[in-house]
Amino acid sequence: MNSNRPISVKELFSADSYRIPIYQRNYAWEVAEVQQLIQDVSDYAKRFPTSDYYIGSLIVMRGDNFETIDGQQRLTTLYILLCALKNQTENKGEFGWFKQERLDFENRTNSMRALEMIYSNIAVSDEPYEKHILVIYNRAVSDMKKICEQTNVSFDSFVAYLLNHVKILRIEVPLGINKNHYFEAMNSRGVQLEQHEIVKASLMNELANSSQDMHLFERIWEASANMERYLQMNFSPDERRTIFGDNWEQDPCEDFELLSRSINASQIDAEKHSLMEIMDAFEAGKGNEYVINNDKRGKDDTPDDQFYSVVNFPNFILHVLRILLPECDIVLDDKKLSETFEDILRLQTDKKQFVKSFAICLLKCRFLYDRFIVKRKNEQWSLKRLKTSVYKDSRKAYYVQTFGNQEVNSSKEEIIKLLSMFHVSAPTMIYKNWLHATLKFVYEHPLVSDVDYCNYLKELARAYMLDRYLVPQEQRVEFKDIIYTNGGKASNTLDLVDWSLLDQGVAVENFVFNYYDYLLWKEGDQNYDFTFRTSVEHFFPQHPSSREPMETVPLNQFGNLCLISSSTNSSFSNHMPAAKLADFASNNSMYQQSLKLQMMFAKVRDNLSKGIPSEEAWGEKEIKQFEEKAIAKLKAALQ
Repeated sequence: MNSNRPISVKELFSADSYRIPIYQRNYAWEVAEVQQLIQDVSDYAKRFPTSDYYIGSLIVMRGDNFETIDGQQRLTTLYILLCALKNQTENKGEFGWFKQERLDFENRTNSMRALEMIYSNIAVSDEPYEKHILVIYNRAVSDMKKICEQTNVSFDSFVAYLLNHVKILRIEVPLGINKNHYFEAMNSRGVQLEQHEIVKASLMNELANSSQDMHLFERIWEASANMERYLQMNFSPDERRTIFGDNWEQDPCEDFELLSRSINASQIDAEKHSLMEIMDAFEAGKGNEYVINNDKRGKDDTPDDQFYSVVNFPNFILHVLRILLPECDIVLDDKKLSETFEDILRLQTDKKQFVKSFAICLLKCRFLYDRFIVKRKNEQWSLKRLKTSVYKDSRKAYYVQTFGNQEVNSSKEEIIKLLSMFHVSAPTMIYKNWLHATLKFVYEHPLVSDVDYCNYLKELARAYMLDRYLVPQEQRVEFKDIIYTNGGKASNTLDLVDWSLLDQGVAVENFVFNYYDYLLWKEGDQNYDFTFRTSVEHFFPQHPSSREPMETVPLNQFGNLCLISSSTNSSFSNHMPAAKLADFASNNSMYQQSLKLQMMFAKVRDNLSKGIPSEEAWGEKEIKQFEEKAIAKLKAALQ
């Protein structure tokens, strides 16, 4: 059979087996990467249900089985998803063609034991196993169902599309090739032109008759594209003063023509000045100090900090495009970035003016993004703006709080908590509706106060709960309607809430847990940060090692659920709550956990101190109490 052809997922695993050689790294995809793959498949199943979706290539060498040279992360992910579908859905009888021996990790006992566990759906082993594989497996079906619901695709249609229309290009390399060299070459091959670079070229082409306009567009684009530094720092000192004023803080000029003339004039003046400085320095026998300082009034002492941005540039420009053209149906997903811009550009009667308007909108949005959206540095969230001043002929640039230096737990601190709560609940780069809502709000209210900004974010969080996550499907409101029609406010009322949606086990949305932690934080002054806790787990385990399982209803109630990080997941497994408490207390990680989980641990500790046996320190009574408390707290916040 010719192996150099696209084959479906079902065909990939129907007859052939694959070996991951020892020189390959371990399986390393995180939850967010698997969710992205599921999201991509679901999107295509919705938009093109009869067409194929290609997920890349699989480079193999034929032997007793196929030795995988490149593409093992996708291959292993697909195997995990098939195991989950085989064992945890109504489709179990449709997977007779899928055999355990289809995937093998060479000389990796822990990985092979994990594959055996997920294929056979057996309880957690007491022997060592690759826990990361179990993390992905345990949440695979719930993630698939969540994403299908969000995409409005039936789960059965998604499964059928995944098996039959998702294609991978399997390429067989000749026998005898130097596999290590080939592997190195595959991992160091050149990067293709990215979609946002194609978009840039297409837009700049509309300005081709004006070198000044092209220069300004290019400067705005390139400065905005570096999302890890504040926007001003991506311009030259002269450009900064021209665009943002002497203190680098004023709103950017919104007149493209005026800005184009000013930027080009300042560039010419700077070049002349630099040349004069060089000539003067040469005659005086000195070096060219101007080139070093690059500022007419003295040296720029500028911070060079790198920050973690919550969104990448390709997705950011989609947010900008939707803000510029709110009437258009702009999908916040960069898979079709160049196609989206091509379609929009085709509709414009004055393409040149559209490109100029987009450039100004990009400049303004990026300036506001730096000021009003959290960034992360050194494991800390921050909300700061950049400013500069001159002291003794030396210019200093520094960061200050966006809303001043109010006390902790002021609106400023609450804004940081709310923004980080939104982000860690949906950390993928696409479909960041909270970011779009926030960016649109500050675009329309650039002088917003901390109190008004905080109130907007609280209302948006309330809308997420009442319009999306706690109401039946028929009552749910589209995110775009929440943002554009309802102004970020909830349209549903508390009486429409279906509280049973809290009792869906691992299918409960991450946002619900983070929102509850936000409410707990509001009650006290805990030094608490929202981090990437992405795994919903049962505190009383599904498969306890030392006693009989709990009834399904209390087991899956919100009172027994908690949100933990992927790295913490391995510590939960099948241990009873008292054993989990001892494990977390011994490694000093207790207070790194969510506030809800900390309270659950505190209850177990309290019961143990009263002499209650460890096996009974957390049971149906405690779950019911925590459930009732959670509902009461949510009702008070959402009314």
